[in-house]
Amino acid sequence: MPAGYSEDPSKDEDGPDKTFCNYRQPYTAKIEVSAAYQKGGGLKTEIASIALRQYANADQAKASFAKMAETLETCKQDTSEGQKLTYALMNLPKTGDDSLGVRIETQGATVLQGFAVVGPTLISTGAGGLMSADADVVADLLDKQVDRYSAAAAR
Repeated sequence: MPAGYSEDPSKDEDGPDKTFCNYRQPYTAKIEVSAAYQKGGGLKTEIASIALRQYANADQAKASFAKMAETLETCKQDTSEGQKLTYALMNLPKTGDDSLGVRIETQGATVLQGFAVVGPTLISTGAGGLMSADADVVADLLDKQVDRYSAAAAR
């Protein structure tokens, strides 16, 4: 993690498995792990997250990524827990087998998420806050997670 972030112990491990515009995932991940971090406090609080979803094989991961990408091409608004969400595809450097970014706006807060598919795994990173959301943090985290996952998978 970049300097200043600490693990967020309040992260809800059993939160809702919300998808963009409630699209149906073609496959369910066999293994899911995630971690959340925060920096600062008050209105200047920034959050960052990392998640890995490993599917039964690379074809399932690619199909799941493709369905998400297809949904984000047309899905521009949604609601979650009573809050309106607005989505826009975002430019990120290519990493992994394929990747994409999405900007999520909700009631004054911005969250940026990056997704990359690598073999049987969908990797995501996110960052955001009320006063700051940095795409460079998301892109850097995604690239590092892809590199770390690829190195571990090669062993």
